[in-house]
Amino acid sequence: MAEALEKSATMVTATSAFQGVLLEHVSWRTYESLLKDFADRRWPRLTYDEGSLEIMTPSHEHDAIGWRLQKLVETVVEEWELDLANLGHGTMRRKDMARGFEADASIYLRHAEAIRGKKEVDLEVDPPPDLVIEVEATRSALPKLPLYANFGVPEVWRWCEGRIIFHVLQGSSYAESSTSLAFPSITSQLATELVESAENQKAMVWVRSVRKWARENRPRSPMH
Repeated sequence: MAEALEKSATMVTATSAFQGVLLEHVSWRTYESLLKDFADRRWPRLTYDEGSLEIMTPSHEHDAIGWRLQKLVETVVEEWELDLANLGHGTMRRKDMARGFEADASIYLRHAEAIRGKKEVDLEVDPPPDLVIEVEATRSALPKLPLYANFGVPEVWRWCEGRIIFHVLQGSSYAESSTSLAFPSITSQLATELVESAENQKAMVWVRSVRKWARENRPRSPMH
Protein backbone atom coordinates (compact mmCIF):
# COMPACT_ATOMS: atom_id res chain seq x y z
CA MET A 1 0.00 0.00 0.00
CA ALA A 2 2.11 2.82 -1.40
CA GLU A 3 5.10 1.36 0.44
CA ALA A 4 3.26 1.74 3.76
CA LEU A 5 2.86 5.43 2.99
CA GLU A 6 6.01 7.44 3.63
CA LYS A 7 8.26 7.98 6.59
CA SER A 8 7.42 11.67 6.83
CA ALA A 9 3.68 11.07 7.16
CA THR A 10 2.18 11.76 10.57
CA MET A 11 -0.89 9.93 11.83
CA VAL A 12 -3.55 11.84 13.74
CA THR A 13 -5.30 9.78 16.41
CA ALA A 14 -8.89 8.94 15.56
CA THR A 15 -11.66 9.78 18.01
CA SER A 16 -15.08 8.24 18.62
CA ALA A 17 -16.60 11.00 16.49
CA PHE A 18 -14.21 10.38 13.60
CA GLN A 19 -14.03 6.79 12.43
CA GLY A 20 -11.08 6.79 10.10
CA VAL A 21 -7.43 7.72 9.76
CA LEU A 22 -6.02 11.18 9.14
CA LEU A 23 -2.44 11.51 7.93
CA GLU A 24 -0.49 14.73 7.66
CA HIS A 25 2.51 15.59 5.47
CA VAL A 26 1.55 13.12 2.74
CA SER A 27 2.96 13.87 -0.71
CA TRP A 28 0.86 14.04 -3.88
CA ARG A 29 2.89 11.14 -5.25
CA THR A 30 1.89 8.95 -2.30
CA TYR A 31 -1.75 9.97 -2.67
CA GLU A 32 -1.78 8.97 -6.32
CA SER A 33 -0.03 5.69 -5.49
CA LEU A 34 -2.76 4.89 -2.96
CA LEU A 35 -5.44 5.66 -5.54
CA LYS A 36 -3.83 3.08 -7.83
CA ASP A 37 -3.55 0.55 -4.99
CA PHE A 38 -7.27 0.91 -4.22
CA ALA A 39 -8.43 1.33 -7.83
CA ASP A 40 -10.29 -2.00 -7.95
CA ARG A 41 -11.78 -1.74 -4.47
CA ARG A 42 -14.97 -0.07 -3.37
CA TRP A 43 -13.42 1.07 -0.10
CA PRO A 44 -11.74 2.91 1.52
CA ARG A 45 -12.64 6.49 0.57
CA LEU A 46 -9.72 8.93 0.21
CA THR A 47 -9.76 12.71 0.61
CA TYR A 48 -6.63 14.78 0.03
CA ASP A 49 -6.17 18.44 0.87
CA GLU A 50 -2.72 19.97 0.51
CA GLY A 51 -0.81 17.23 2.31
CA SER A 52 -3.60 16.04 4.62
CA LEU A 53 -4.98 12.59 3.74
CA GLU A 54 -8.17 11.19 5.23
CA ILE A 55 -8.88 7.47 4.84
CA MET A 56 -12.39 6.36 5.72
CA THR A 57 -14.56 3.26 5.37
CA PRO A 58 -18.25 4.30 5.39
CA SER A 59 -20.79 2.43 7.54
CA HIS A 60 -23.84 0.51 6.33
CA GLU A 61 -26.04 3.41 7.47
CA HIS A 62 -23.91 5.77 5.40
CA ASP A 63 -24.31 3.62 2.29
CA ALA A 64 -28.08 3.24 2.77
CA ILE A 65 -28.65 6.98 2.99
CA GLY A 66 -26.31 7.63 0.08
CA TRP A 67 -28.23 5.17 -2.09
CA ARG A 68 -31.55 6.86 -1.29
CA LEU A 69 -30.23 10.32 -2.11
CA GLN A 70 -28.80 9.17 -5.43
CA LYS A 71 -31.98 7.27 -6.27
CA LEU A 72 -34.04 10.35 -5.48
CA VAL A 73 -32.01 12.44 -7.93
CA GLU A 74 -31.92 9.75 -10.62
CA THR A 75 -35.69 9.15 -10.42
CA VAL A 76 -36.52 12.86 -10.64
CA VAL A 77 -34.12 13.27 -13.59
CA GLU A 78 -35.72 10.34 -15.39
CA GLU A 79 -39.27 11.57 -14.90
CA TRP A 80 -38.40 15.14 -15.82
CA GLU A 81 -36.46 13.92 -18.88
CA LEU A 82 -33.22 15.65 -17.93
CA ASP A 83 -29.67 14.62 -18.74
CA LEU A 84 -27.48 13.03 -16.08
CA ALA A 85 -24.09 11.45 -15.60
CA ASN A 86 -23.56 10.05 -12.12
CA LEU A 87 -19.90 9.27 -11.47
CA GLY A 88 -20.69 7.88 -8.03
CA HIS A 89 -17.76 8.08 -5.62
CA GLY A 90 -15.20 8.30 -8.42
CA THR A 91 -12.07 10.29 -7.65
CA MET A 92 -12.07 13.98 -8.46
CA ARG A 93 -8.62 15.58 -8.20
CA ARG A 94 -6.40 18.39 -9.40
CA LYS A 95 -2.64 18.18 -9.08
CA ASP A 96 -2.21 21.92 -9.53
CA MET A 97 -4.39 22.47 -6.44
CA ALA A 98 -3.02 19.47 -4.50
CA ARG A 99 -6.56 18.41 -3.69
CA GLY A 100 -8.77 15.42 -4.37
CA PHE A 101 -12.04 13.94 -3.11
CA GLU A 102 -14.35 10.96 -3.43
CA ALA A 103 -17.85 12.13 -2.54
CA ASP A 104 -20.79 9.81 -2.09
CA ALA A 105 -21.91 10.94 -5.53
CA SER A 106 -20.53 13.37 -8.10
CA ILE A 107 -23.38 14.18 -10.46
CA TYR A 108 -23.30 16.04 -13.76
CA LEU A 109 -26.55 17.58 -14.97
CA ARG A 110 -26.01 20.72 -17.07
CA HIS A 111 -22.55 19.47 -18.01
CA ALA A 112 -23.41 15.79 -18.46
CA GLU A 113 -22.65 15.88 -22.18
CA ALA A 114 -19.22 17.41 -21.55
CA ILE A 115 -17.94 14.36 -19.68
CA ARG A 116 -19.96 11.59 -21.31
CA GLY A 117 -17.79 8.75 -22.59
CA LYS A 118 -14.67 9.88 -20.78
CA LYS A 119 -12.77 7.18 -18.90
CA GLU A 120 -11.35 9.79 -16.55
CA VAL A 121 -12.40 13.35 -15.79
CA ASP A 122 -9.62 15.93 -15.84
CA LEU A 123 -10.79 18.80 -13.67
CA GLU A 124 -8.01 21.04 -14.95
CA VAL A 125 -9.92 20.99 -18.24
CA ASP A 126 -13.38 19.52 -17.55
CA PRO A 127 -16.08 21.23 -15.47
CA PRO A 128 -16.62 20.16 -11.84
CA PRO A 129 -19.74 18.13 -10.95
CA ASP A 130 -22.95 20.16 -10.91
CA LEU A 131 -24.07 18.44 -7.71
CA VAL A 132 -22.17 16.59 -5.00
CA ILE A 133 -23.87 14.37 -2.41
CA GLU A 134 -22.17 14.05 0.97
CA VAL A 135 -23.45 11.81 3.77
CA GLU A 136 -22.17 12.58 7.23
CA ALA A 137 -23.21 9.49 9.17
CA THR A 138 -19.87 9.80 10.97
CA ARG A 139 -17.82 12.96 11.38
CA SER A 140 -15.07 13.72 8.90
CA ALA A 141 -11.67 14.99 10.03
CA LEU A 142 -11.30 17.17 6.93
CA PRO A 143 -13.87 19.93 6.26
CA LYS A 144 -15.48 18.95 2.97
CA LEU A 145 -17.39 22.12 2.04
CA PRO A 146 -14.26 24.31 1.65
CA LEU A 147 -12.75 21.54 -0.46
CA TYR A 148 -15.76 21.40 -2.79
CA ALA A 149 -15.78 25.19 -2.98
CA ASN A 150 -12.16 25.17 -4.15
CA PHE A 151 -13.23 22.91 -7.01
CA GLY A 152 -16.13 25.23 -7.87
CA VAL A 153 -18.91 22.67 -7.26
CA PRO A 154 -22.14 24.75 -7.60
CA GLU A 155 -24.26 22.70 -5.17
CA VAL A 156 -23.83 20.20 -2.35
CA TRP A 157 -26.54 18.07 -0.76
CA ARG A 158 -25.33 17.18 2.71
CA TRP A 159 -27.06 14.66 4.98
CA CYS A 160 -26.29 15.64 8.56
CA GLU A 161 -28.00 14.66 11.82
CA GLY A 162 -31.12 13.30 10.19
CA ARG A 163 -31.79 16.00 7.63
CA ILE A 164 -30.68 17.15 4.20
CA ILE A 165 -29.05 20.56 3.91
CA PHE A 166 -28.69 22.26 0.54
CA HIS A 167 -25.51 24.31 0.10
CA VAL A 168 -25.24 26.65 -2.90
CA LEU A 169 -21.91 28.17 -3.90
CA GLN A 170 -21.83 31.95 -3.60
CA GLY A 171 -18.46 33.35 -4.51
CA SER A 172 -15.81 31.30 -2.73
CA SER A 173 -18.02 29.71 -0.06
CA TYR A 174 -21.38 28.04 0.42
CA ALA A 175 -24.63 29.43 1.75
CA GLU A 176 -27.48 27.25 2.99
CA SER A 177 -30.51 27.30 0.73
CA SER A 178 -34.06 26.08 1.34
CA THR A 179 -34.38 25.13 -2.34
CA SER A 180 -32.12 23.19 -4.68
CA LEU A 181 -30.17 25.03 -7.36
CA ALA A 182 -30.42 22.08 -9.76
CA PHE A 183 -34.09 21.35 -8.95
CA PRO A 184 -35.76 24.60 -7.81
CA SER A 185 -39.07 22.91 -6.95
CA ILE A 186 -37.39 20.60 -4.43
CA THR A 187 -36.91 22.01 -0.93
CA SER A 188 -34.52 20.60 1.65
CA GLN A 189 -37.51 19.76 3.85
CA LEU A 190 -39.21 17.84 1.06
CA ALA A 191 -36.01 15.98 0.18
CA THR A 192 -35.56 15.03 3.84
CA GLU A 193 -39.14 13.77 4.07
CA LEU A 194 -38.80 11.73 0.88
CA VAL A 195 -35.57 10.09 2.07
CA GLU A 196 -36.96 9.42 5.57
CA SER A 197 -40.08 7.82 4.07
CA ALA A 198 -37.87 4.98 2.81
CA GLU A 199 -37.27 3.75 6.37
CA ASN A 200 -40.41 1.59 6.61
CA GLN A 201 -40.96 0.70 2.98
CA LYS A 202 -39.59 -1.86 0.58
CA ALA A 203 -37.05 -0.24 -1.70
CA MET A 204 -39.08 -0.51 -4.90
CA VAL A 205 -42.27 0.66 -3.19
CA TRP A 206 -40.37 3.72 -2.05
CA VAL A 207 -38.95 4.35 -5.53
CA ARG A 208 -42.48 4.18 -6.97
CA SER A 209 -43.64 6.79 -4.46
CA VAL A 210 -40.78 9.10 -5.47
CA ARG A 211 -41.60 8.51 -9.13
CA LYS A 212 -45.24 9.40 -8.48
CA TRP A 213 -44.22 12.65 -6.80
CA ALA A 214 -41.88 13.52 -9.66
CA ARG A 215 -44.57 12.91 -12.28
CA GLU A 216 -47.10 15.04 -10.42
CA ASN A 217 -44.60 17.87 -9.96
CA ARG A 218 -42.85 17.94 -13.29
CA PRO A 219 -41.90 21.54 -14.27
CA ARG A 220 -43.98 23.02 -17.04
CA SER A 221 -41.03 24.75 -18.66
CA PRO A 222 -37.84 22.92 -19.75
CA MET A 223 -34.93 22.87 -17.28
CA HIS A 224 -31.17 23.16 -17.91
